[in-house]
Amino acid sequence: LDQLHHAHHRRLEGHVRRNPRLRLFALQPPHPRSRRQQPHRLDPFQIGNLNCLTVLNRAGKKISVEIPASLSRLQSLNHLELSNNQISGRIPADFDNLKTLSRALLSRNQLTGPIPDSMSNLLADLDISMNQISGALPSWLGDLPVLSTLNLDSNAIGGQIPAKLLGSKGLGIINLSRNTLEGEIPDAFGPESYFMALDLSYNNMKGKLPGSLSSAAYVGHLAGLF
Repeated sequence: LDQLHHAHHRRLEGHVRRNPRLRLFALQPPHPRSRRQQPHRLDPFQIGNLNCLTVLNRAGKKISVEIPASLSRLQSLNHLELSNNQISGRIPADFDNLKTLSRALLSRNQLTGPIPDSMSNLLADLDISMNQISGALPSWLGDLPVLSTLNLDSNAIGGQIPAKLLGSKGLGIINLSRNTLEGEIPDAFGPESYFMALDLSYNNMKGKLPGSLSSAAYVGHLAGLF
């Protein structure tokens, strides 16, 4: 068994036993006609023994607990999709065990606290939008070698934007709108800056448009820079 996919289930219960060959585990929401849904629980024993799992998709399941520590044992995990749930608490500090994680999609939950240093791995897509994330933007976000999409829209992130974030070579989409960011936009654009979209709207920033913006290789959609 390499893949386990349950679509439109209503009353699926129990645990997933240890299966070293399982690569994909996806549970899709019930059919829209099923109106009365009960919150689902992210049972640590459902996922912690699936050592070879590469894709975990539990979006839209009304999961109402914190992210379990057992998730960090999925050391082959590449794609994590937990968006549109009711997951609370902080992002686990042991996420750095997920050495192969490239996509972390955690939007539309109730996550709190700062972005942990444990996420400074090989992420290509990071979406923690529409949560309650606070604290400052970590400077290491600009050091991730393959990060191409960063969406932190609609949180409570404050402080200033690290200059190295806007000077990152591979980062093409940044959405930092609807936070509490302050200060000026860093004058950190360069000839290798290639932004398909850059949204800094609905923050508390001030100052002039950076002069280095004209030296960027490409800047597509802009919001909040004027």
